[in-house]
Amino acid sequence: MSVSSILAHLVSPVDKLPNPEPDHKLASSRAIAAGKLTIAEGVELKNFCLATTHTSASASDSTDLAQAPEVAADAIASSTAPGGSQGNDPHPTDTSAPLASGDFVAECEIPLFGNNSVKAELLVWHGPPPAGVVIGQVVPSVQKALVTGDFKLSSIIPVLKGTEFDDITFRNVTIIHQNYQFDPSSALGYSFYGDLVIEQSCGAIYNILRKVLGLEEPVLHVHADFGPDQAWSSPVSVSALTIEGAFTGSTPAPTTGIAFTSIGARLEMHKKSDSVASYFAMIHGKMNLAVPGAITPLELDYTLSDTGGTIKLDASIPNNVQWQNPMGVQGISLDNATFSSNLTLDDPWKYFTLDIDTHFTCKSMKTEFRGSWVTGGACAISANMSNFDFQTIEALYGSMHHASLNPPKIDVSIASAVISIAKGQGLTVSLQGVGIAGHQIGDANLVIDSDGVNLHGGISNGETMNFGSLVLSKALINVNYCNTASGKQTDATITGNVLFHGLEFEAAVHLYHSADDTNTAIADTPMLVEWTVFAELTANNDQLLLSKFVPAVRGSKLDLALSHVVFLAASRDHPDIGVLIPTNYSFHKGVQICGTFDGLPVLNALTHSTTTGLFLNAGYDPSSGFSLDIQLPVLTRLHLGHGITSTGLELRINQGTGEIGSPGPTLSISSGLLIPVAHSEKPLEFEMMLTGDVVEVSGSIELKGWWVDPFGISKEVKIGPLLMLQITVSCTLPTAPSGLAFSGGLQIGNTTADVIVSIDEDPMKQMVSAEVKNLNLDDIVTFTEKIIGSTISKPPSGFLLFQDLKLYICPLGATLAGVAYPPGFSYESRMIIFGHHADISGHIGSGGLSIQGDVDNFRIGPLIVHGNASSKEPSQATIKCVISETVQHLSLNGEVILWDDSVAINLEVDTHPVPEVVFFCKLKFTDSLFFELKATLIGAPSFTDLSKSDFEFYADFEEPILDHIGQEVAKCFDKAEKETKGGMEAAQKKVEDERKAMLVGIDKAQKNLDAAKVAWDKKNQSASAAAALEAASDEIAAAARDVVIELMESSEYAAYHLAVTGLAVAKEATTGLKAAEQILSSVERAAEGILSALSFIDNEGTKTLDIQKIILTGSLGKTPAGPQSLSADIQGVVIGNAFHIQGKLDPRKVEDFIADIFTLLLDEIKLHGGKP
Repeated sequence: MSVSSILAHLVSPVDKLPNPEPDHKLASSRAIAAGKLTIAEGVELKNFCLATTHTSASASDSTDLAQAPEVAADAIASSTAPGGSQGNDPHPTDTSAPLASGDFVAECEIPLFGNNSVKAELLVWHGPPPAGVVIGQVVPSVQKALVTGDFKLSSIIPVLKGTEFDDITFRNVTIIHQNYQFDPSSALGYSFYGDLVIEQSCGAIYNILRKVLGLEEPVLHVHADFGPDQAWSSPVSVSALTIEGAFTGSTPAPTTGIAFTSIGARLEMHKKSDSVASYFAMIHGKMNLAVPGAITPLELDYTLSDTGGTIKLDASIPNNVQWQNPMGVQGISLDNATFSSNLTLDDPWKYFTLDIDTHFTCKSMKTEFRGSWVTGGACAISANMSNFDFQTIEALYGSMHHASLNPPKIDVSIASAVISIAKGQGLTVSLQGVGIAGHQIGDANLVIDSDGVNLHGGISNGETMNFGSLVLSKALINVNYCNTASGKQTDATITGNVLFHGLEFEAAVHLYHSADDTNTAIADTPMLVEWTVFAELTANNDQLLLSKFVPAVRGSKLDLALSHVVFLAASRDHPDIGVLIPTNYSFHKGVQICGTFDGLPVLNALTHSTTTGLFLNAGYDPSSGFSLDIQLPVLTRLHLGHGITSTGLELRINQGTGEIGSPGPTLSISSGLLIPVAHSEKPLEFEMMLTGDVVEVSGSIELKGWWVDPFGISKEVKIGPLLMLQITVSCTLPTAPSGLAFSGGLQIGNTTADVIVSIDEDPMKQMVSAEVKNLNLDDIVTFTEKIIGSTISKPPSGFLLFQDLKLYICPLGATLAGVAYPPGFSYESRMIIFGHHADISGHIGSGGLSIQGDVDNFRIGPLIVHGNASSKEPSQATIKCVISETVQHLSLNGEVILWDDSVAINLEVDTHPVPEVVFFCKLKFTDSLFFELKATLIGAPSFTDLSKSDFEFYADFEEPILDHIGQEVAKCFDKAEKETKGGMEAAQKKVEDERKAMLVGIDKAQKNLDAAKVAWDKKNQSASAAAALEAASDEIAAAARDVVIELMESSEYAAYHLAVTGLAVAKEATTGLKAAEQILSSVERAAEGILSALSFIDNEGTKTLDIQKIILTGSLGKTPAGPQSLSADIQGVVIGNAFHIQGKLDPRKVEDFIADIFTLLLDEIKLHGGKP
């Protein structure tokens, strides 16, 4: 292979040299070995060295030589271009990064990127590639160009001319080209390295480095990438260029708290097509920011850029790292923190402030913090939040302490919040528009520590809060959100001042949700909020007189000196007092004041003992004032003799009216009283209420429970539980009651009644009278069973219901106030039957239960059952009912409107032994003939409501009605015979009339034809003459044809043919005649045999017609008008032939029913040909 080919092969990876002309052949290998080679006119490679690496193949083998890993220096053809000045330094400094292995062993001087004005010393890589570089099929090409002296990029990049880059000077410039990653710090292609001399001509960079950062004669080592699409022989072509570098000197700390740890520069050029290249310069690097509360400063990435006379500083935490524990607030991590400021060139660090913008995200909480850092280290940021709730509070707490909170049991609403983090203050939260359980508080603060979160604030503008009738002033809110690990529940308390009945004190309000709120299962329904107001009115062993808040007891022995006094107001019984001061008192809904005292003289006198340590509970009602209840520390009983004892005592102080002359405060004692009675294993249990003074108490006793089987009447009879007994007891000598007068309740079966018990020495005057609002039939039946000593089947549920029942029980019968009561049970009542009221009276005796009375109008299907419509006085349907061991039957009589007529109805209801519901109606067939219609319930019997029931009808006509129908049908046959004969005579006459009409028409048509023929014959002579000339010449023949045509078109010809047609039509006009003949034929065929049958029936009468049976069926239906008709099944014999036909009967149209029977029988006669 020739030397020129080898050189071209070696150079081709970077620049493809032009093929040398014949007179410009390359020198021999000996010249190359001498290190001096000229490859083109005007271009000389100085100190050139070509290195080859031999393989096992022959050096003359072109294939082996091409594949050998040899690296050639680029030889650049001569070209002219303006360039930067060439420095005088004969040994330019290599500013690029050192290569890993091998060395640049080839060196020459070339015009840099085709610009002869800019000379560069070219070095070529010699030796094997660095470790780790894999060489492919493409031959490696690695060169380095060194430029001495001052250098401007516009000398090799034309697009930079006329831009700010023209004013920037570089020194110690090195340009590296590599097509393999020999230099790991340089990109593939062409890379630029140099020192940027910061002079005033650099503009923005100069201002930033010198005036803002205060650097003296700064020099930046910079680099840029030109990309792979360049050539040493051509100007650099780029549409965008970025030059970056770092300051290698010491870094400044221009103000307290800020230190720039690294300084870099970036110069950018961008050029779009057909536009002027744009220029941008920026300083960037890393800086340390001293933040209060942090041990180490915050490391930031920053940029400094000129924004038109003002320098903009932007900084952020690198790599999206969070700002941990800002200002020493542990657990808070802020995202995307940015710091910015605008500096003036005159005095950039005077009054320096950094604006801070960052974000906080934790669970559902997302917010943006904004604030500032001031020279000297002062720093504060804050965030405004409009959606601030428990989830937000818990997220904030969880971020700081990695724990959760117990949610509050009531609603705490917050309109907005301001979260602040500041030097020396840590994290603070200010709340606005705080409301608790619907009560608006105003502003509040949030304090977070490891135990939980505390929300506290005061009501603003001197407003008050109302809890029931209490008014709370100067209210303060306190909500403690407790850590779930603490085992404590989040509690909400409001404190404030209360003025109540002359007492002024500070109280606390505990708010909570009701545990038995039934609305909690309904979506979007607010839970019911309960409250408890609590205050201690005495401390230690201090005492408070009862008259301080109950003036009515002042001066009496009941003006108690109370200790351990507490005030409590609650919205419900058994209130929750939260974390309020614990107490052994029991509380209830409303306002109450509780305290303890030593004893009561009146109680000691009554019990003949001394009792101390009593509790007073003063409950307050706005309408009635205080109720003063006393609780005993131990259970205390009274013993009244004769086995009469009390249960535990309950005491109350009655205040009295307080008016002059009126009774003063008294003591009430209530207790259970147990009185033994004969024939009872257990004593009767009464409630006792006594009032009085220390000498004597009196009161009433009320039966508690039931007195079973009074007078031995029946164990099913119970008296109570409201039985009252009047009693007087002396405290000094307890005695038993001397007499009883009862008034109370009575129970029969499962139903209760109010009762009066009359006790007398005369057994005939002993009676129990009772009134019951509602009594079930089962109760009456059960009691009847006990009376008659037999078992009665249970009636259907709901069959009869008794209301306002007045019951009289007389074991032996009684006569009171002139009214005799039979032995047993008598009663009067309003009764419900079929859903309607009935006024009844009844008796229970040995025969069972009997009932009689009147019932309001009610429905059976669409029928309304009422009383006698013809009665002058208002009347009702009547009922009778018997319930005994063998039968349960109810009979009801009234009237209904059926087929537009008022008819009597008898309803019979049996519930035992066979349940059945039927009714009977008497219907009119004629004015003198009637038939009975029976209606049976369809389906299962209903004993509570018949308005939706349907019934099946049945009736069987008796002989008088059947005979009447036969007679009326015979009359129809007589009439039919006469009408049939008259019809045949009319048909025959019609035939004769049609025949005569046809003959008149034919005669008239013949006469018209004769006259037309005469006229035609005369006209026809001309036609004959034309025919004689038929054989003549063509002209004569044509004239003859004209004559004939004229003849045929004449009126005589038309009239003649019309007359011929008219005669033919007249002869054929037989339609009317044929129709008449057909009618006659039909009548004759229809009457054939019928006339004789009709005549036979007419002559023989009922002997030939026998209607033997008619059965009516149907249903009541549910239409408001009732049934329309009944189906009739008719059987009998006519002219010796049995018939069975079906018809319809509407009792309002009896004549139509008879006519239908006649029609059906006439069809039967036709079927048999009118013969027996």
